[in-house]
Amino acid sequence: MPQITVTGTIGPGVYNLVTSGGNSAPQTPPPRRIIDIPFGVPWQWLSEENGGYNCEDEVAFRLVIPAGQPSKKWAFAISQHNGPATQREVALSWQAFNYGPDGLILPPAYGTTAEVIYNTGGADTIYFSTRNWSPDLNARGCTVGEPTNCIVNVQPR
Repeated sequence: MPQITVTGTIGPGVYNLVTSGGNSAPQTPPPRRIIDIPFGVPWQWLSEENGGYNCEDEVAFRLVIPAGQPSKKWAFAISQHNGPATQREVALSWQAFNYGPDGLILPPAYGTTAEVIYNTGGADTIYFSTRNWSPDLNARGCTVGEPTNCIVNVQPR
């Protein structure tokens, strides 16, 4: 929101605020959820069985890696499922809903199926932040409110 400073007295009346250079409309944050991924086992998540996934939604999947774990390669993939194909983004970070560029563990993955390959060695908590996002448009490639159901698979490699 822009900061507005008024100095002096403008007197009684009804006034319209006019701004230049920018959008002064309030921005509504996207609906966000954090889902826990069980460690060390293949796992699947279907959005339509877990509250849906609309165009404007963002879901971060949290993985807690216990101490003393040997390094093992895994894949996290999100794909469209029972809905329209839309570009998705997956960003791997130590913070939920971080799409970068600062603080990312790997560059984001994009596509109607977006996949990140990662290793689980050492104790840590990591987040796979997901959203409908087209890098070509630099925006969501779907209509707000539109169901864009998906499936998430976590599998060893």
